[in-house]
Amino acid sequence: MRRCWLKGAMGDAIHAVLCAAGYNLRFLLRVIRFFCAWMLLLQRGCSNLVQAGEFISRVV
Repeated sequence: MRRCWLKGAMGDAIHAVLCAAGYNLRFLLRVIRFFCAWMLLLQRGCSNLVQAGEFISRVV
């Protein structure tokens, strides 16, 4: 976590909650990106696992 610019104990608590929310948001965006890549693979009918892995690694 970066330096907390909010003052006092309440500021520290708010900062911790906002940091956790940011972490969870990044996690959710990563899951959504992976899900979209997976759906694209299903639409394309990709049956080769090597190509599928390369495609997902580029997207995610």
